Amino acid sequence: MKLTKRMKIVIFIVFLAVFAYLNYSFIYQPRNIRIEGLDQQISSLNTKIEEGRLIAARLDDLKKEYAELTERLEFVEVFIKSRGNIKEVEREMGISYPTVRNKLDDVIGALGYNAEESPDDVTAEKRKEILDSLEKGEIDSKEAVELLQKI
Repeated sequence: MKLTKRMKIVIFIVFLAVFAYLNYSFIYQPRNIRIEGLDQQISSLNTKIEEGRLIAARLDDLKKEYAELTERLEFVEVFIKSRGNIKEVEREMGISYPTVRNKLDDVIGALGYNAEESPDDVTAEKRKEILDSLEKGEIDSKEAVELLQKI
């Protein structure tokens, strides 16, 4: 049996149509379904990553807060152990008098009380600032003497 040219073209077109249908049904569509599923998974993972970042940021805040509370607790322990003697607190913690006062004021404020500065504290702080400026070379000795006399 000899096939005519027209029959060969029809068979070729039918073969092409069947091939296209099979390709679409068994390759293209399942691949698109898998891609859509993967897109959904990626979206879900991105959401989880963002939630994780928010949790990590909150944990950083909590770490800082914990460090501050630990530092306060250490100060309060030393302060109580030294029976409120600021000189002893200075010596044991290796910090200066103004730092001890600042830490004490911080603890008082954390307890909900108002730590008011006395005029002597303000004067001592101004003197310290002037002496620090002199030490850094920001002012000369004449200026320092004049500023100290004005206090």
